[in-house]
Amino acid sequence: MINALVDALMQRCRANPSPNLIQVSEGQGQRLSAQELWKRALEKRYYMRSFGMRPGDMWLDESFGIEQMINLLACIQGSFHYTAQQVPFYQDRKLQSIRVFSQKNRNSALLCRTLDLPASLKFDEEFSLIVPTRGLHSGQSMPVRLDSHKILHQLETHTIAMNLRPHSRRLITLPGTHSFGLILERLLGLYAGQDLIFLMPPRLHPRSLLQTIEEEDIDFIACVPEVLKLLLAFEDRHPEALTVLAPVSIHSGTAPWSLVERERLSQRVQHFFWSYGLTECGPGVLLNGKPIGCLIRLQAAQDLPASHTQFEELWVATPSLGSFPGRLSRSVDGFYPTGDLALRLADKRIDVIGRSEDLFLRTSQQWIDRRDIEQQLQKDYQLAAAHISLNSQGDALSLYLVGHDGQSINLQTSTDELEKKLTELFHKPIDIRYQDMNHWTAAWAKR
Repeated sequence: MINALVDALMQRCRANPSPNLIQVSEGQGQRLSAQELWKRALEKRYYMRSFGMRPGDMWLDESFGIEQMINLLACIQGSFHYTAQQVPFYQDRKLQSIRVFSQKNRNSALLCRTLDLPASLKFDEEFSLIVPTRGLHSGQSMPVRLDSHKILHQLETHTIAMNLRPHSRRLITLPGTHSFGLILERLLGLYAGQDLIFLMPPRLHPRSLLQTIEEEDIDFIACVPEVLKLLLAFEDRHPEALTVLAPVSIHSGTAPWSLVERERLSQRVQHFFWSYGLTECGPGVLLNGKPIGCLIRLQAAQDLPASHTQFEELWVATPSLGSFPGRLSRSVDGFYPTGDLALRLADKRIDVIGRSEDLFLRTSQQWIDRRDIEQQLQKDYQLAAAHISLNSQGDALSLYLVGHDGQSINLQTSTDELEKKLTELFHKPIDIRYQDMNHWTAAWAKR
């Protein structure tokens, strides 16, 4: 039986000869029409079945670009579960054994192993996406299952709300490993009949992105806020690039944009969609501060610093809410607590601020707003972007620090002086563990 998602995608492709999939590589390109895409996906489905895959098995995808789209559609047609990340082990009362197939490269044989996953995910013999997310209260990484109906709900509501046009051209910049990149970029572009342009390997330097936008006549980009901030910072320093983004529609996350920044963005590009979602809900919940295909309510948040009691917790009721451990125990009257803080604006829109444990770091018996520290680092080191997160155990920090040209920052201080700066900002001793390009890891010092 053809599931609802593959039926909808095939009908949309018959109605519009688009999309074309275009993969831009160094010195060469690859182009695939919609008909060729479906043909290759069908061939891949037969190939998977020849190695013993059956409906209800899972495919762990390690490919990128067009090859990933072929594998994704093959799984949709074959009623295989699909994941692009190693599924985290989650200890649950009842487990269910699932066969997981993978392939190291296009010409190698398929590998198979058995994985025990929570029975609360309700695996059946129909296609679904399996995506990991951080647990709402435990902080432990857990798997979420999104079936065809939940994904299709997202595609239908976002295509209408964003007025996505067939034959427009979408530049793929988000990783194909999480729900936003898979559903609200790749599958959404396919469903809307957009041409999908992949950069291989992904090049996120502002100059490369702006060059591709201009050369490929891009109409639409979905990107994480950090990448968009780099683009804007690059444009500010290179006025000749200011016209490149003007005709482009951009879809980015709500945080960490301020309302002033969103207004500025809306004036610089064709359309700016600021959105909020979470993996458990598939992932879209709010678009430009308004519910999209769901109901929301705000309730009093627990354990907040006295200076921030104006924030409330966002609860959501949506047909796209996935299956995951603990879902029923946390839902009340059909509404699910997101764990995110929100503020109702004067025009009745909702502004989501973020999770309390991410925003407010409690150190030395006081609350510290993470955004204040990020702004201070940006100012002190003249950065284009600074982002800080605390791990689920609360004992380690992850810092994303980027210079204005998209390169790793060149600190004119020693590591010792950076540790001193962070210790001063957090009011608690900090040790730098290691640096990897733009990513720094630190921990509370045991002294």
